[in-house]
Amino acid sequence: VFSPALVGGFIYDDIHLVENNGMIRSFSAWRYWYTHHLWDVGADFAQLGDSLRYWRPSITASYALDWSLGNGNPVVFHVTNLGWHAAATILVLRALIRWTGTTGPAALGALLFALHPTKAESVAWISGRTDVLCIVAMLAVCEFDVRRRANPNRRWGWLGLQVVATALAYTLKEQAIVIPILLAVEEWAARGRTAVVRADMAAMLRRSLPQFVVA
Repeated sequence: VFSPALVGGFIYDDIHLVENNGMIRSFSAWRYWYTHHLWDVGADFAQLGDSLRYWRPSITASYALDWSLGNGNPVVFHVTNLGWHAAATILVLRALIRWTGTTGPAALGALLFALHPTKAESVAWISGRTDVLCIVAMLAVCEFDVRRRANPNRRWGWLGLQVVATALAYTLKEQAIVIPILLAVEEWAARGRTAVVRADMAAMLRRSLPQFVVA
């Protein structure tokens, strides 16, 4: 359903953040991405003040990677968006299976997530990829946390991946602050998805506490 986006060019914010952004032409500018906000792309935006001061260096890094792969061809950017949306859908499916304990309804939920028109901005618009990449990182945190608990012998490896996914999420979009809530839901699901009692609440808080500290 999003394949028509593949023939699209750069529009709206893409012009400033991608097409005319000299800071994504090579990876040598990576320090700039982490020390400046997303919209620090030229004098035209100096008068905007704090209204667009989003710190999303990993988004800029993703633009730089796509630019290097396609020499600025917008098709590469659109293919990347579609690929990440597919990854997000798989992670949504896995999370819904854990959270609901079902396969069929979880699959329907993931299908709704994949095809719903509200995803058009995030998938079909290059600059909208922040939402897609952030949800991939957030659900990856949940995935790695579940695997860490299920594989005690490899817990440090999964913990390392969880830390990396957390760092990525916060450098992709501010909505990463909901990660503690997602981990609380994971604890609730792991405890049988029953009515929450005091012991459950304490366990949910313990599981999500490190992420609350980060948030």
